[in-house]
Amino acid sequence: MQKKSMVLFILFITFRFNFAQTDSIAVSDTLQRIMIYEEAYRTASHDRQIKEDEKAILKTLRRSLLLSKFDVKEIEYQVSLAGEKMLDQSGRWPLVLQNIGWGAGLYGWGIPYMLNVQDEKWYAASTLLSFSASFYLTYRYTRTMDIPHPRAQMMRLGSGIGFHYGYSLGKIAGLDFDFEEGDRSFLGLMMVSVPAGIWIGDQLYQRWQPTNGQSWAITLASAMGALATSSLYNTFNERPDEPWCDSYQYDENLGEWIWYDCGSDPEYQKKRKNYKDDLKTWERAEGFLYLAAYPLSLYAGNKIFGHQEYSFGDATILYQGWAVGMLYSLMLMDLLQIEEEKIYSVGAIMGGVGSVYLYHKKILGGFDFSLGESILLATGTISGIAFGGAIGIITEAEFEFAEASMILGGIAGTWITRKILNPDKDGMAFGKIQDFKLSVTPDIQYCPTSSVSSIIPGINIQLNF
Repeated sequence: MQKKSMVLFILFITFRFNFAQTDSIAVSDTLQRIMIYEEAYRTASHDRQIKEDEKAILKTLRRSLLLSKFDVKEIEYQVSLAGEKMLDQSGRWPLVLQNIGWGAGLYGWGIPYMLNVQDEKWYAASTLLSFSASFYLTYRYTRTMDIPHPRAQMMRLGSGIGFHYGYSLGKIAGLDFDFEEGDRSFLGLMMVSVPAGIWIGDQLYQRWQPTNGQSWAITLASAMGALATSSLYNTFNERPDEPWCDSYQYDENLGEWIWYDCGSDPEYQKKRKNYKDDLKTWERAEGFLYLAAYPLSLYAGNKIFGHQEYSFGDATILYQGWAVGMLYSLMLMDLLQIEEEKIYSVGAIMGGVGSVYLYHKKILGGFDFSLGESILLATGTISGIAFGGAIGIITEAEFEFAEASMILGGIAGTWITRKILNPDKDGMAFGKIQDFKLSVTPDIQYCPTSSVSSIIPGINIQLNF
C-alpha cells in the first residue's frame, strides 16, 4: 500500500473509532460527518489522482458516515474547486532547465547555421541569446501551468524521442548531416521535431496520468527499446565499411614514397559511390527501425510499469538493474571466454532486461523504496563490486577470478543492503536480520619459506547467518 493510502486508511480507522466512541458525533450531525469525509477525500486527492484502494476506503467511509450521494458529490466538487486554484509546479524547474539545454545546445548554433551566417561571432552570441531566451520564454509560458514532476518528465522524454525521430526521418529522406557541406534541411527537421516531441509527451501524460516513478520507468522502457534495436541492428547488419585509399604509395621505380591522388582513381571513385549508396540504404533501414521501436517500447512500458505502484526511488532501482545486469553479463561472457561479437551484444541486452525484470519482481517485492534508500542500495552494490575487486588484487589472482569475485561481491552487496533496508520481506529462510553478522577486519599471516620468513597483510572475513 502506498504511503498516501496508508495515511488515508489511518484517517479512516481514526474517524471510525471516534464516530463509534464519541456521543457528540451522532448520525444527525451532518456537518461533522461532512467534515470527516471532506478531510479524507482531500487526503486521497492531494496528488490529483485517486487509486482503486483509496476509492474502496472512501466508499466504506461514506457508508459508515451515512452520507447521501448528493452530499458526496458536493464535497468532491468543492475539493476539486479548491484544488484548481493550487497549481502543482514541482516539475517546473527541470522543465525550464531542459528547454535551456535545448535552446543553447541545439538552437543556439543551429539558427545561424540555418541562416548560413559566416561570421563566427554570431554563433557564440546566438548560443548566449538562446540560453537567455529559452529561460524567459519557458518561465513565462509555464507561469500559470500545472506542471508536476511526472508531466515534466514525460515532456522531457518526448523531446529526446522527437530529436531521434527528426534524425531518423532525415536519414530516411537521404539527407546528409555534415557541418561543412550537409543539407541544412536536416538540421531544420530536428529543430522542428524537438518541440513536436515535447507536445506529444505532454499528450501522453494527459492520457496515461503516470506518477513520477511510473514516468521514469516508462522512460527506461523507451531507452531499453531504442538501445536494443540499435545494438541488434548493428550486430546482425554491420555498417558498411568506408573504402580506404592510401594517399602515399611506394614507387618501386623511384624507390620512394610519392603522393597519390585518390580522386583521380576511377576504381576508388566507383568503390566510394557504392559505399555511399550502401550507407544510405543501411541508414534508412535503421531509421525505420527507430520509428517503430519508440512507440512500441512506450506502449510496452506503459503496459508493464504504468499500473505499478512505483515511487521515484523504485524507478531508480530499475535503472540500477539495467546497469548492473549489462555489467554482470559482459563480465560473465568474458569469464566464459566468449569472443563472438554477436553473442556479446545479445547477451548484454538480455542481461540488462533480465535484471530489470528481477529487480521488478523480486527486489521491489511490494516495498516502496525512497530515493535515499535507492541510493543506499546502489552504494551497497558498488561497494560489493569494489570489495570483490579488492579481493582479486590482494590475492594476485588471475583476472578471471577478479571478475568472478566482483560479480559475487556486487550481488552480495545488493542482497545485504536490501535486507538492512527491508528486513521483513520474503527470503528470510537464512535467518532474521538481527542474526545476520558480517565482519571484515585487517589481518596478517606469517609465511615461512625456505629462504626467508615474511609477514603478509590480509583480511579476515566472518559471515554468520
